[in-house]
Amino acid sequence: MKKHYYCCLLLLLNFACGSKDSSTSPSDDCILIRKSLNDYEMGNEFWFVNQTGKIIVPKQKYYGTFNDTIRNYGFVIDNKGNIFAVDCNGNELYQVFKYDNGPDYAEEGLFRILSKNGKIGYADAETGKIVIKPVYQCAFPFENGRARVSKNCLTETIDEYSEWASDEWFEIDKTGKRIQ
Repeated sequence: MKKHYYCCLLLLLNFACGSKDSSTSPSDDCILIRKSLNDYEMGNEFWFVNQTGKIIVPKQKYYGTFNDTIRNYGFVIDNKGNIFAVDCNGNELYQVFKYDNGPDYAEEGLFRILSKNGKIGYADAETGKIVIKPVYQCAFPFENGRARVSKNCLTETIDEYSEWASDEWFEIDKTGKRIQ
C-alpha cells in the first residue's frame, strides 16, 4: 500500500512540475521526498529522493531529519547533533544554529546559521539563502526589525543553563547594517 502511495505521489509531483516553462531553472522545481523503512525520522533509516525517484540524500548519511519534504532547502542532523541545511541536490549549505534541540526558529523571516568557525549569521526562512554572513560571536533572533549581536562575548553557564555576556552589544537591521 505504501509503495502504491509513494508511486502515485511521485507521479503527481512529476506531472505538476512537468508543465513548467522550459526557461525555469532546475532549482525552481526542486523537491525531495523523504522515504523511510518505518516512518521514524531518526536513526539513519531514511533517505531523500527527487521527482524521478533518484536517491539524492542516501540512507545513513545523516542521523535524522526535520522535514518530510524538501523544497529549496531542508534540515538534517548528523550523529554528533549538528544540524545542517541541505539543498535539493543533497549539498550541505551551512550549519544551522541549534535551539531547543532543533533548528533555530525563524523570527521575522530569518533564522540563525553558523560558519565553520562558529560565527553566527542569518538566512532567509523561505529560500534558505544567506542574508547576513556569519560574523557575530553572539546573535539573538530578530524582533521588531532588529537583532542584538556582538562580535566579542562569552558564554556563561549557570547550572544547566547558559547565557551570553558582552559589554559590546549593538543592534543590526535585516540587511546586517548596524543601527546603534
